[in-house]
This record gives sequence, C-alpha cells and structure tokens, in this order.
Amino acid sequence: MINAKHNHTISGVFVFFLLGVFAVSATLMVLLGAQVYKSGADRAEEHNAQRIAAAWMRRKLWEADSLDQIRPEELDGAHSVKIVNPEEETVTLLYVRDGTLYEWYTLEELYGEAEFDGESLPAPSESPGEEEAEEETRGEAVCALDEMSLSLSGQLLTVNLRNGDEWTNVDIVLRSVPQ
Repeated sequence: MINAKHNHTISGVFVFFLLGVFAVSATLMVLLGAQVYKSGADRAEEHNAQRIAAAWMRRKLWEADSLDQIRPEELDGAHSVKIVNPEEETVTLLYVRDGTLYEWYTLEELYGEAEFDGESLPAPSESPGEEEAEEETRGEAVCALDEMSLSLSGQLLTVNLRNGDEWTNVDIVLRSVPQ
C-alpha cells in the first residue's frame, strides 16, 4: 500500500513537471515568434519607405515629362526639383528638409513673391518666449527621405534618393523636348 502511494506521488510530480516544461516552452515560442515578426515588420517598413519615395518621385516627374517644365535647383545647399506647369500657371517644388521629402504646390505668381532667405527655403523662426525653435516649412510632408540629388544629361534625369544608408536611383527619360 505504501509502495502504491509513493508511485502515485511520483506520477503527480512528473505530471506537474511536464506541465511546467510545456508552459516554459510555450512562453519561449511566443517570445521568439514576436521577435521574428517585429524584425520582419521593421525590414518591410524600411523597404517600403525606400520604395514609396522612389515611386512618388517617379510619378511626379512623369506627370511633367518635359525638359521645359522640370528644373533642377539648389536651395539651402540641397537639391530640389521645380516643376512648372505653364498651362495652369502653377509651380510644384520638391525638396528634402530634416529627413522629410516635401511637396509645395502653389501658383506661379505666389512662388515668385515668396520670401525666401536668398534662394533658400524658409529658415527656422523662434516665437518669443519659447525655448525651442519651430520649423517653418512650405508644402506638405510626403514621406521620410534623408537626401536627394539630381543630375540632368540630355533628356535623362537621374534622381538619387537616400533613406538611411540605402540609395535608390530613379532614372527618367523625358520624352517631351521643347522646340
């Protein structure tokens, strides 16, 4: 009788030991799965950020598709793209500032009257009584982008976009050439 009671206690301890091993294993699997998911989601977000900037820039340049409408410019020592639409009398300025790609769409007469600091984008301004300077920008933020450089060779416009450590090149052959 004592021997049967002793075997019953050992089998009860063994069952609780197996239950504990299962609980620890399940917890480890959930933690490892969450880490794998987070890593994959972060990689996908980086990749998508790079693709969004390139696709958006390609679309904006294809919309103009003319050497007389697209004008690479340098503002604040950084490259920008000025797209002039003479039919609508509008200007679109694409530029990078503080890690963000901006698009400023305005009437041509307002662009000409804009108060730029020399030929640069608006400088930060400080409000009286505030410790931090608030950044004043023209246009809408499009997506994250660290740097943009442009080169025009004949009809080939090359835009190099940097997001983090990765560079993406967007090559556009402008089909419409002014006569």
